[in-house]
Amino acid sequence: METITRKIKRNGRNKITIELPEDFIAENIEVTIKADEKEELKNNSKKISLAEEAFEYYKDIRVDLNNYKFDRDELHDR
Repeated sequence: METITRKIKRNGRNKITIELPEDFIAENIEVTIKADEKEELKNNSKKISLAEEAFEYYKDIRVDLNNYKFDRDELHDR
């Protein structure tokens, strides 16, 4: 059984075309699609980086809410 492995960049598209070599003679084929693990790790590190950047930006803009008590009745008085 011959195996062909290719990495394809989606570029936001939902359709891909698979071209088989001329010497590939199988009539029935099985296609398995999985995410590239390296790409997912890169995307996750970008998310973490953005979160860290946001935390750094807002770290000095904090309000002490230790003595704050939510008053539901005051909310409905408006």
